[in-house]
Order: sequence, then C-alpha cells, then structure tokens
Amino acid sequence: MAKQHQDSVWPYIYSGRSLNNNGFKMTIYNKGIGPALIKSVSINVDGTNYNSWQSLLNQYDLDTLTFYCSNISGTIISPQEEHTIFGLTKSTEALLVWNKIPNINVDIIYCSIHDECWNSNGSQIKKINSYESINGICK
Repeated sequence: MAKQHQDSVWPYIYSGRSLNNNGFKMTIYNKGIGPALIKSVSINVDGTNYNSWQSLLNQYDLDTLTFYCSNISGTIISPQEEHTIFGLTKSTEALLVWNKIPNINVDIIYCSIHDECWNSNGSQIKKINSYESINGICK
C-alpha cells in the first residue's frame, strides 16, 4: 500500500528549450502527478558543467547578451506546472545562442514529498540516493 501511495504522488521533471518569434528560453516542466521539490539545477554543454548562465555565455563569447533567468532551487513545482529558467527576448540574440550553443542541457535534482529523489538530465531520468546541492545558476 505504501508503494502505491508513493506512486500516486510521483513528480516527473524534464527540461526543454524553444526558439520562436518571442526569443529563446529554457523551461522546466513537471508532467508528473505529484509536486516536485527542486533541490539543484546545473547547466551542461557537451559534458562541460557551468555554474551560471553568465559563465556559459562568457565561454562562448556571448557575454554582452541581455538575458533573464530564475533560480528555482528550493522551490516546489506543482503537477502540470512549468518554469522558465533562462531566456533571451531579442530575436537576433536568441538565434545566436540557438546556433552557437545547440547542446545546452540542464541537470535537475528533484524529490517527491516522500523524499524519493531523481536526476533529470535532458535525455533520461534516474532515481538517486544522494545528491550535491548547487545554490543558484542565475548569476
């Protein structure tokens, strides 16, 4: 019965990116049936980790771009809710990032209300037993 109860509140977090007339954005979605407590979010491009959006843009000589971002570590994302964690509203800048950094992923550590935790890395979700918290990537 306890397993059935845990399954009935299972969060399912994944990230996506989009480019349209309104710009570029990275978004986190909870497509599960339970709330997700976000423990940590980190940025990864082709196996290299970045501690902030600014450090990523600096690496690709895009440090003059104007972006917006949101730190969601420590927040709860309800079922069917989404949060934009990074974005560019100028279409020329958005297209530049889309083309110059095509493999941006975010690694997300999140837990259910029963303290079961997972790592979602853009291509797969794995259950984990321990994790390292990362403060905020919106620097």
